[in-house]
Amino acid sequence: MDFGGFILWILMAGACCVGGSLVFVAFLGRWPGRWIGLGVLGAGLTATAAFAIYLHHVYWVDERLVIAAIDGDAARVEALLAAGACPDSEWEGMSAVAAARRGGHADVVAILLRAGAVESPNVLGED
Repeated sequence: MDFGGFILWILMAGACCVGGSLVFVAFLGRWPGRWIGLGVLGAGLTATAAFAIYLHHVYWVDERLVIAAIDGDAARVEALLAAGACPDSEWEGMSAVAAARRGGHADVVAILLRAGAVESPNVLGED
């Protein structure tokens, strides 16, 4: 997982927690701008949730697809594709198709191409 993305998500979640506490105090004190603060908190929570969904998809689904392709695990590749992994997933600069080709896993390559993966010109995953 990308450490910077994780830190960003933690900071966003922390800001929402602090903002939520401030809005709670504002409502208790009947502060006049409390509704604006509630709107900002709601927007922050929505952005945090959207970013968390993105991180889950990229780091817990797409990344695992490339790892399964490297391992030549056709059953796991099919399961991850069924779970919504992108057939063109990349991890550390290597696509799932290139990883499967490099390992000589023709069955996994066929599964990925059937799922809609685009063959990159760099089929060996080398620079």
